[in-house]
Amino acid sequence: MNIAFVRDGEVLTPPLSAGILAGVTRGFLLREVAARASVVVRETPLRPEDLPGFSEAFLLSTTKDLTPIASTDGLGFRVGADTHTARLNQAFGEFGRDYAAAHAE
Repeated sequence: MNIAFVRDGEVLTPPLSAGILAGVTRGFLLREVAARASVVVRETPLRPEDLPGFSEAFLLSTTKDLTPIASTDGLGFRVGADTHTARLNQAFGEFGRDYAAAHAE
């Protein structure tokens, strides 16, 4: 499982050099899904003191896809249909359906 945040319209996720796992869903987000959703995703070091500056947060998981985070440590994040998280989640689902259709026998 990985994590990403939104700040100033960009999705930010830690780089692999920060010690995170090279997750499959995170890889799809970086390589395929972000472009499909016209969302900028950038790898950058993130620190706990950065949390108050984020408007959205979400988990990336093979079993849960992109799951919005409503709050952590008393900080609230935007959740809903008009968020970057929702746009990316929709693009993730479309990518999966398109891939399955292209590879169906």
